[in-house]
Amino acid sequence: METLEHLKRGDILININQSSDCISFLEIDVDSLAEYIVASSNSNGRHLIIGSGRTETIGVEPESFRAIFAQAKSLCSGVDVNLEFITNIRMTTYSLGVITVQPSIKLASVQGVVYELENNTPRLMSEPQILTKIGLGIDSELINSLAGDIAVQSRIIESLRTEIEIASSCKGQWKGWVIAALIGFFISELFKLVLGLS
Repeated sequence: METLEHLKRGDILININQSSDCISFLEIDVDSLAEYIVASSNSNGRHLIIGSGRTETIGVEPESFRAIFAQAKSLCSGVDVNLEFITNIRMTTYSLGVITVQPSIKLASVQGVVYELENNTPRLMSEPQILTKIGLGIDSELINSLAGDIAVQSRIIESLRTEIEIASSCKGQWKGWVIAALIGFFISELFKLVLGLS
């Protein structure tokens, strides 16, 4: 996303016309502005230039536009957005409202409705895209890979379990063998004593 400082370097209208990271509006209402803020946030961020079209500048009145911006922002969740004004455009008294919308970390929405930009116009985000954005969209290739990994781990666990069973059965037999040997030793010693006495 281009920086606002870059936009301010020259004639801002020329920069807007050359930038795909800017959307320009002559006029905009609260609901439309909220949709554009959310769609821009979900689409890697944008600058929204208010009071300027591609060929005409009418400017905005800063105080009234601050109120429109505050209302629109209050409808949005999950957005990082700020407003500033650029004055004296083309040596006139025009002021442009410049809204900088940062890319969303989480999914941004307008009262629960999720938008994204398509050809610089807000549109509803599809369910698969929403699931992917929030990390629940798992493709079949990933599922197959995970299933393969789970199968390999299951075989390793089964092999270890078998080895443990064998080891524990030998351990149990070893104890039996030792006990049997001791009993045999005591019986033989007992026979020696008995036979030695007679």
